[in-house]
Amino acid sequence: MKALRLDWRFCKYPPGIKTTEEFIGYINTQIHTFLRLEMFDRENCAFPYFIEEDVKTIFVNMSQIHDIEEMDIKVLPKTEYDKRLAECIENVCRYCTHYEENMTVDNMKEHRNSINLDGECQHKQDVI
Repeated sequence: MKALRLDWRFCKYPPGIKTTEEFIGYINTQIHTFLRLEMFDRENCAFPYFIEEDVKTIFVNMSQIHDIEEMDIKVLPKTEYDKRLAECIENVCRYCTHYEENMTVDNMKEHRNSINLDGECQHKQDVI
């Protein structure tokens, strides 16, 4: 899906708007600098994947935005995201020097921000 990246936020396009050019035109017609948008929460996922249920409404002061870019993201329901994350942990993380299985807490929680569902992890170090 196409989404807007406004500085560090990933947001849905407003209804009826499909491109960055249309979005910029829309902004320029607004009287107020604050724009109501739906933002994808980045706390429990890793780019380019987002959780469908983790969307919140925010008000963005467009006069404070420095960068606007259209990005391709993938949005999945939480159950599907968790299923695929568990597979990544099993296939990728288990063979990393940083991996420690903790049976007392949700083991996936420790990995949510580090590994995306393509198996790419910024902290991966293979066990020798």
